[in-house]
Amino acid sequence: MNAALVLQALKGKKRALLVVGPRESGKTSAILAFSAALQNQGISVDGVASPRLLQGGQTVGYKVRRVSTGEEHILCALEPPGLVCGRFFFRPEAVTFANTALKEAAQSAEVVAIDEVGPLELAGAGFFPGLQACLASRAFLILSVRPHVASLVAAWVGDQVVRLSPDLLKP
Repeated sequence: MNAALVLQALKGKKRALLVVGPRESGKTSAILAFSAALQNQGISVDGVASPRLLQGGQTVGYKVRRVSTGEEHILCALEPPGLVCGRFFFRPEAVTFANTALKEAAQSAEVVAIDEVGPLELAGAGFFPGLQACLASRAFLILSVRPHVASLVAAWVGDQVVRLSPDLLKP
């Protein structure tokens, strides 16, 4: 695990680390492992990760997990209830949980992970309120994104971004 990458980025006045990869490339696993490695070094890390819900080897939804506590909620699933985005129904209470966690993290954590920033956030929905709080904070951000939105998300942070593929964060 190369936790030194974030420490170097912090010292180099970088603002964020973008973990860029396609669906199922290991972004979530990398962010969770990397967050744990930073916590083991005494760095305050919080935020949210979105691990897949699998059934018979197929993705049937996603959970949202708070990095600092491990608390989880079903974020979205193939079946209602929820607000439709793509093929999933997003549960408002899980989105509220995530945004609350991100707003709290923005106030207290040195590093905030947000997995993942995508079309919902680009449209001002999903984790956007929590992301805004994080962007306004002094926390270093670790953001997972898919390649087709990486440039748009990077523009929010400016030129203070380091881009990595998920495999560079793995042990």
